[in-house]
Amino acid sequence: LPPVKIHCSVLAEDAIKAAISDYKSRRED
Repeated sequence: LPPVKIHCSVLAEDAIKAAISDYKSRRED
């Protein structure tokens, strides 16, 4: 993969992880 695509996939993965952790923390309230 070109570096740009790798960078985008890494950003997407971080965004997904952040969304999941945020979702879990909201449900715990």
